[in-house]
Amino acid sequence: QQQPEALRRARDFCATRMPKYLRWFERVLLNNPAGQRHLVGGRLSYADLSLFQLVEGLRYAFPKAAARVLATTPQVVALHERVAAVLGGLSWELILVDDGSRDGSAALIRELERADLRVRGVFFAHNCGQSLSLSNVSAGAEVSSSIKAAIS
Repeated sequence: QQQPEALRRARDFCATRMPKYLRWFERVLLNNPAGQRHLVGGRLSYADLSLFQLVEGLRYAFPKAAARVLATTPQVVALHERVAAVLGGLSWELILVDDGSRDGSAALIRELERADLRVRGVFFAHNCGQSLSLSNVSAGAEVSSSIKAAIS
């Protein structure tokens, strides 16, 4: 019974929020005093990696809308391509944590695991808090040159 509202919100997100924020990132790139290759300063940062992940997620969740908006933000696309080239040469693993929530996270994580062998889900029976979840995940994770992220 929430589907009509979810559809309305998704349409609104694609029509207003996605363009607004991606165009803001475009302006940040264009106005970076160190050059247009990075969001902050003159070298790769967590901000660049975060924008890369944002673009990946938008392309996955809203492929048509993301393509339309990204066509208007060439610096965002160029940064995404540079980060993808860097990550393409790295061995990485993405660890996603489901803390027993009932919001559909577990099903989404399992779907992502099937789509990419570098994605691994960790599933807790109940919410044990972000700190304990991160501690449990980190204790079992290899700390090599992998990129790890936990989402609670």
